[in-house]
Amino acid sequence: PSGEHLAPILNALRRKNPKGFNRLLRRIKKLFPTVSSISIEGGGDRGSQSIRIHEQNGRDVSFNSRQVSDGVLRLLAVTSLLYVERLPSVITFEEPENGVHPQLIREVVQILRELAQRKPPNDCQVFFTTHSPYVLDEFYDHPEQVFLVERGRPQEGTNITRLSEK
Repeated sequence: PSGEHLAPILNALRRKNPKGFNRLLRRIKKLFPTVSSISIEGGGDRGSQSIRIHEQNGRDVSFNSRQVSDGVLRLLAVTSLLYVERLPSVITFEEPENGVHPQLIREVVQILRELAQRKPPNDCQVFFTTHSPYVLDEFYDHPEQVFLVERGRPQEGTNITRLSEK
């Protein structure tokens, strides 16, 4: 919830792939125009690192990761996956839209699509669950990409159907 596991990933990205980190920062700035930079603090003897998000909105202000919303951290985490060198072959999310402003849900879905469209050797499959009609709206033109999972009666098991078949 406070980005403590995200900070080392961003720090490694910044050190090992500065161009990727800058591309990540540019994308975040498009989503949040007041963001001016992202820094990582710590990592010394204790090894703990934290994220600091800097904004410029008439004056310079910075926030640690405990002061920003879950949605901002979630978007930062999901977006960072686009720029890391090695992805797992399967990525799963439970309700990736949680905490994200409704106007930014389209961007979350777009990022997940970009992850799923990566080419070898860094390709991966992306699975996520949602109850959000806003997320489902993003698949209006591609109902074959959505699967409905419905619990049947006891002893009958689970039914899985493509939305395009309904």
